[in-house]
Amino acid sequence: MSAIKDTMKHSERQYCQIRKAWYNPQQSEVFENRQKEAGMPAKHPTDIPEQLPAIFSQVVCFPERAIQYVIPASVSNVVAVSRSMILLPYFYDEDSTNENSAEFGMVCRVSPTTRNTHPGRSVVSVNVSFRHRCRIERAETIYPENGEPAYKLAYWEKLEDAPVDEETWNSANVPGRLKGLFSLIQEYDDLFSQLLPVFGAPVSHSLFESAQKLLKNTNRSTLARTLDMTANILTSKNRQYAQEILQQVRSRSENPFGFSASIPSLTRELAELIAERSVLARLEKLETLFKADVETIKKAITAIAEVGGRSQSGQSNSWKEQYEQKKNNMPEDAKKEVEKEIDRIGRMNPQSAEYSMAATYLDWALNLPWNDYTVDNEDTREIPRILDQDHHGLPKPKQRVIEFIAAKSFNSGIDNPILCFIGPPGVGKTSLGKSIARALGRKFWRISVGGIHDESEIRGHRRTYVGAEPGRIISTMRRVGKRNPVFMIDEIDKLFGGGAQGSARDAMLEVLDPEQYHNFVDNYLEFGFDLSSILFITTANNIESIPPALRDRMEFIFFPSYNHNEKKHIAREFLIPKQLARHGLTPDSKMFRDGLLEAVTVNITDSVLDVLIGEMTFEAGVRELDRVIGKVMRKVVWKMKNQNSSRQPNVERTDVAAEDGAVWEINERNLSLYIEDAARISKRHALSEDPLPCGVAPIVAVSDTGGSIFYVEAAYRKSEKREIKITGYNPHDEKLGRMLRDSAHKAWDFLFRESGLLNNLGVEEKIYLHITFSNGGIAKDGPSAGISLVLALYSKFTNQPVRHGLVATGENTLALGKILPVGGITNKITTAVRAGAKQFLMPRANEAELADVPEETKNQIEIILCDSMIDALKVAFPNCPRLHDAISNQ
Repeated sequence: MSAIKDTMKHSERQYCQIRKAWYNPQQSEVFENRQKEAGMPAKHPTDIPEQLPAIFSQVVCFPERAIQYVIPASVSNVVAVSRSMILLPYFYDEDSTNENSAEFGMVCRVSPTTRNTHPGRSVVSVNVSFRHRCRIERAETIYPENGEPAYKLAYWEKLEDAPVDEETWNSANVPGRLKGLFSLIQEYDDLFSQLLPVFGAPVSHSLFESAQKLLKNTNRSTLARTLDMTANILTSKNRQYAQEILQQVRSRSENPFGFSASIPSLTRELAELIAERSVLARLEKLETLFKADVETIKKAITAIAEVGGRSQSGQSNSWKEQYEQKKNNMPEDAKKEVEKEIDRIGRMNPQSAEYSMAATYLDWALNLPWNDYTVDNEDTREIPRILDQDHHGLPKPKQRVIEFIAAKSFNSGIDNPILCFIGPPGVGKTSLGKSIARALGRKFWRISVGGIHDESEIRGHRRTYVGAEPGRIISTMRRVGKRNPVFMIDEIDKLFGGGAQGSARDAMLEVLDPEQYHNFVDNYLEFGFDLSSILFITTANNIESIPPALRDRMEFIFFPSYNHNEKKHIAREFLIPKQLARHGLTPDSKMFRDGLLEAVTVNITDSVLDVLIGEMTFEAGVRELDRVIGKVMRKVVWKMKNQNSSRQPNVERTDVAAEDGAVWEINERNLSLYIEDAARISKRHALSEDPLPCGVAPIVAVSDTGGSIFYVEAAYRKSEKREIKITGYNPHDEKLGRMLRDSAHKAWDFLFRESGLLNNLGVEEKIYLHITFSNGGIAKDGPSAGISLVLALYSKFTNQPVRHGLVATGENTLALGKILPVGGITNKITTAVRAGAKQFLMPRANEAELADVPEETKNQIEIILCDSMIDALKVAFPNCPRLHDAISNQ
């Protein structure tokens, strides 16, 4: 017990020292210097102590706001000594009584106090102005020695707002969203102006006007302060008046059904805003909260008007009028459901919850595009021109799409195919879908289903649930407003299977099945909707990840990796113009148009593009290349702003460009000034320039980024029994692990079986064989590893290195000694070329796929076709006497 008291006294003495240091400016400076010498981070503003009295509260306010508050008299003494600063932490859980559950709060300035005596306790009324957001690190209970009531002291850390850079400001369309928030606040103010005077409550416009003025003139540096001022509206007196008024309406009403409504409490949401560092996240949350409040007050005003005698009995007739206009285009089952719901809503009290649910249902059912179509462009000569205009390359995917469109125009009664674009990221799958919609003259809509695991996301919720709504398919049809859009379902290979709420994969089967999508039934609507006019296009990175049942319903179009010249052409034609426009470097940009700077032409030379493509990016598509070009443009903009001139610094200019001040040239000589040399990553993905050691063989595999080169390594030692250990792959992927183990056992048995190539080598059967795949972060497609495993084992046991510059793909067999075909040949050859390989060994059974490989790519590497493992070993070990002897003896 004495030890506890000593600890308490020590805590109080420690606080007194801090308090004295704060009260005495000289001691305070010494204290701060000691903090700096100790390397402590600057967690607090220099004018506020690191420990403050803590008063726990559920009253939420934001910086730039002042309120009246009541604090215990015992704490007021501490507040007075600490220069009137207190910490006001907020509970996250409104029902919580545990003060330690508060994690965030506000540092507040307290004005001179006035003591008030309340029955049973002594408290002080103070004016509190809110200054800083903070995180509560820990709180300590202090027990004064003079017997006064205990109080809490809290260590705190200031929460800094995450900065919003120029690119984020533009890409997130922050100015546009601020205009929308401005309009919401105007509507919010107008609604209060209608509601409050009816009950004699005062209307104050000061907060609204202040927030709107800030929203009009805000910029990146003032955005955080603006949002704090705006958030204060949600805690203003007007909202409290509205809360009270809506709760009193029932007693004032003479309507026999009565009326009751209230604005939901926002304590938890506002406390989350206090904790949020991201300014954009706070902007999004404020938009949501204001929209919810506006809708609540609108409904309340409408209901109050009804209570006052302004009836809405004509609403039922309005639904009937809409139905009469649409019913000729609706199927019979839809008509029955809508008629039944119109009959029900006509007998309901407009104030009941069921009324709003029925009205929402009718709104969905009657506003679907029952007979709204766009007219297709059937000119098969114009469609290829539009596709070529939007995309460079991709001849085979374009041709397949044109064939489908031609077949549809030849026979309009044919069902639309379910196309699936398979390929690595960044090769143009989504953008080609947009071009197809533009070529046909149809609306385009894209949804991503990656990670969806709930059936209701696809099929909708049952109407028995509160807040039920249709699934994504029907919701999208209403948003598009047409029966025949181009509908892209992205990331179909990442759709989750079964779960507690049903299987999203199974729900998607009905959407993408030509035999079922004529009558797709959404759980919310409970009647069929014909999806057959939609052109569905799905995308995936890996065909193997698509469930077999879904795979059976789709026609696949494979997108190959881009080669070097294709990327260069795409950069010149699409990426550089896009980045110039994005960074305001085009002649019509505001900076040049207003005459603030002279217009310039940014020229990226061909040699620089070669470096960016060949040495600083390693990908199948062009996304990373686009980002790298964007880095260069940002550096150009920064240099122009920094020197306040459009002229490129002379030290960076070549003789050719020196005479022309309007040209900003990026060449190999000055490239390092725009992108650091550390960004050159080509060597990380290239084949080793030195001969490989024995027991190591390169392997090329299809990955999410197109293709990857890595190595398979083998080592062994004596053991009590034969054991083969496989490492270097994702341990959670058991399917891949089984494939690799099977391939390793087949490779061993092929070499050491009776009459095998190494059966007379004298290797003991009882060994521990360790096979690992270097660079385990790369996903591997299991069956392609077989031939490389055989090469690695043969190299290890014969002490012969694999031929330098050779990469191989193919699956091995046991007794047959054949090489089986594998997938992804085009991507694998392109990856081998990028990695600097000289020969590419592949199964002869895949020879037909070479037609998909561009001639330019095939000319950069020697492609060797093999039927058997013997042929592959001859290629990989051309100077191995043991191999020739073993083959001749067979």
